[in-house]
Amino acid sequence: MEWYHKIDLGNGIITPGRDYDKMWKSTSCVMNEINYKGKRVLDLGSFDGYWAFEAEKRGASTIVATDARFEGYENLLFARSVLNSNVIPLCNVPVQDLENRLNIVGFDQKFDIVQHFGLLYHLRDPMLSLSQSRKVLSDDGILILETAFIEDDENSFMAFSGLDGNFHFYGISDTWAPSKLCLREMLIRSCLEPIQEDDWSVTNQGTISFCGNNLNLSRITMIAKALPVEKLHMIDHRKIFGTQ
Repeated sequence: MEWYHKIDLGNGIITPGRDYDKMWKSTSCVMNEINYKGKRVLDLGSFDGYWAFEAEKRGASTIVATDARFEGYENLLFARSVLNSNVIPLCNVPVQDLENRLNIVGFDQKFDIVQHFGLLYHLRDPMLSLSQSRKVLSDDGILILETAFIEDDENSFMAFSGLDGNFHFYGISDTWAPSKLCLREMLIRSCLEPIQEDDWSVTNQGTISFCGNNLNLSRITMIAKALPVEKLHMIDHRKIFGTQ
């Protein structure tokens, strides 16, 4: 099985993953701003486990690595064994049924941190993944979101990638690229409040043509905290629109 990530196995051995170092370093820098010590962490779309192992390095006490697919599972198990890791791997856990699948296998406790990396833009129903993430977060929990997005903080929309022969950005497995303002609104509508915006990180990826417009397509890593439903109306709308 081909490795997707470059995982440091120790003794100078690094798995032959893809060359996305700039993008992944950007996400790692945002993770450095979060206190992982003793925290329960859920890593979504974990694939070969790279970000789950990163959470473990930062001191997380419990790390559950989920994915809906089995392609990277053997690599995750291999790396887990070599690293003598305590990461708990769970496959066949689609994010749209996250709460139910975790309950089935006995993970009924809430998580302190949910890592939602490289997943949102693949999904048919991206907001459902955010609401499912909120359901498994503790009331003071943190969501870290990394996704493709359009660098537009004034207009709220999502660019749809289209079908084969009409892709607007990456390719066949990619579906949505929300604008930055749209991402803020999606988080808030999912009872997740965007925070620590000075710590967010953006990696530029060029320009795409969409509906006759040239749009800046990039990757962003954002931080949001769980918000109780009853406090949703209390959110300062300036946090949505980025104004003072």
